[in-house]
Amino acid sequence: MALMSTAPDRALIGGEWVEGSAGTFEVRSPHSREVINTVARCDSSDVDRAVAAARRAQPDWAGMPLIDRAKILRKITEVFREHAESIAQMVSAEIGKTITDSREEVYEYAAPSYDKAAGEVLRHRGLSLPSTQEQTNNKRLVLGHRPLGVIGSITPYNFPTDIGSIAMAHIIAAGNTAVWKPSEFSATSCAMVVELFEEAVCRPEWST
Repeated sequence: MALMSTAPDRALIGGEWVEGSAGTFEVRSPHSREVINTVARCDSSDVDRAVAAARRAQPDWAGMPLIDRAKILRKITEVFREHAESIAQMVSAEIGKTITDSREEVYEYAAPSYDKAAGEVLRHRGLSLPSTQEQTNNKRLVLGHRPLGVIGSITPYNFPTDIGSIAMAHIIAAGNTAVWKPSEFSATSCAMVVELFEEAVCRPEWST
């Protein structure tokens, strides 16, 4: 059970791993019914705290130079690949996928999502359009894009790290912050993905 011994079991809110206000719940193997992890159960007050924390953080995140946001996203992909095997093992344990399918999800779909989102946001462009109301070529309409703010993401159990990563990667690439509610059937593997965000930002050699 070494795989499970260091698995995260709390919620990350405002940069801190906290207990859930509604107690805990057990994550069990769909095969053996063995308890894999005991995870924090959050309630509406925790959601309110998470949204408030995300709202406070969002202006600074959106104000970060785009190329720096892209660097962080690429760091997440790098860290993800380092921990991919343990996350794949957890996906198999939590939802009963074969390890072959879990590895495919983690290595080929989930981990690259952050690097892909970085590339896409760097290529994303606004538009400059001619005015259609005046008889002149001297006026242009400029279309740009701004972050929406705080985005809520509720993701399913069947591709927990893949679908969650697609959502999270593009939400944060665009300068938004997020509140992520994964399926209760895959809570641990998704929390392991969240740990990668901390590692990508906090590694001393990657702080510049």
